[in-house]
Amino acid sequence: MTIVSLPLRSLLLYNCFVFLLISCARKLPTFEPADIPPSVVVEHLEERTEQLRSFRAVGSIRVKGEKQRWSGRAFLLTQLPGSLRLEVLSFFGQPVLYAASDGYQFMIWEPGNNRAYQGLATQGTLARLINFHLHDQDALILLAGGVPTEDQVGKKLFKLPDNGKMLLQLEDASSRLTQRVWLEGESLVATRIERMRGNELELEATFSDFMDIKGWFYPKNIVMEGANTSVSIHYEEISVNESLDQAVFHLNLPEGVEIIPR
Repeated sequence: MTIVSLPLRSLLLYNCFVFLLISCARKLPTFEPADIPPSVVVEHLEERTEQLRSFRAVGSIRVKGEKQRWSGRAFLLTQLPGSLRLEVLSFFGQPVLYAASDGYQFMIWEPGNNRAYQGLATQGTLARLINFHLHDQDALILLAGGVPTEDQVGKKLFKLPDNGKMLLQLEDASSRLTQRVWLEGESLVATRIERMRGNELELEATFSDFMDIKGWFYPKNIVMEGANTSVSIHYEEISVNESLDQAVFHLNLPEGVEIIPR
């Protein structure tokens, strides 16, 4: 009796497991293809990025991670494709950090520790700060509420149950990157971005509280979540396409600061 009952019990458990899988699969959401070609949406997102030459913002930033935790008043200057300057002061006015990149070399200075990190910008200046695996150009686009896109990717566009909302899916087989973008309204405003590398979530960003600047929408609130880091940004002031002096993307360190190559 024992020899017969064990296989029977295993068979029953297997059947229950299969039934659960089938039931769960039926409950997964399925979306209908959108009425417009996905290439039209991608072109719109690329046009938004192309018209943005520089981005200036003042607000607050909060970073939480395994090895870092800081917050304060933020002053951000960016010039695409890869120049940036970020200054963060505590809410009491004390300097927290300075970061600058001219697109070739970056430097991150921590006044409280009297040290600065220096390296090639190709390794990702902001990636060093917030532990997200992003090239500087992609990071700057996200900080302005835009969507990084690639040239050679598979494109799919779906209608969501909520009226006027769509989901764009971009797949790059060579880098195993899948990017999903939630869009709203006739202006195709991106409200959420999800970046998957293989089966792992690389980054999730949400945008809210938009302001219209010359026909393009920029979020005042940005939240980026990764495996080990969370970044929350609130912009109080935003201006775009100002003429910026390239000298602002270099840091002049005081004497005695330890420089650590990266």
